[in-house]
Amino acid sequence: MIASEPQASEPQASIDQVQKRYISMALVAALICGGGLVAMGFAPLGKGLVAGALFSVLNFWLMAKALHSRLGHGRAKTVILSIASIYGRLAVMALPLILAAKLPQLAVSTVAIGLFAVPLIIFGEHIWQQWRRSQEAGF
Repeated sequence: MIASEPQASEPQASIDQVQKRYISMALVAALICGGGLVAMGFAPLGKGLVAGALFSVLNFWLMAKALHSRLGHGRAKTVILSIASIYGRLAVMALPLILAAKLPQLAVSTVAIGLFAVPLIIFGEHIWQQWRRSQEAGF
């Protein structure tokens, strides 16, 4: 951080770093697992996993951007923006499932798993942090 930057941007910079870390981890995990599936001859499974993870990342990014747009408005406008955001993100998440149902190159099951890539990474990191804290405490 540059010392001349205002203090208010530091929390946002920290949030952006966390978002980038989760996105990077989800994409790397999906590419490794999906690539492994393709290398083992399960191309539709691997492609489905990667496609689902890409849309999971897109959903996470849209959620983060929508959160900023809802701040600073009145209650009615915030409710409308929130509902629009939810339905828009659900439509984004439905798109790869619809494509997988229509295209034999994608497996619906792994697309569905891939859609949970970012939440699984967040949950996994939380479990990892809890385990590390318990190890440091001597339990």
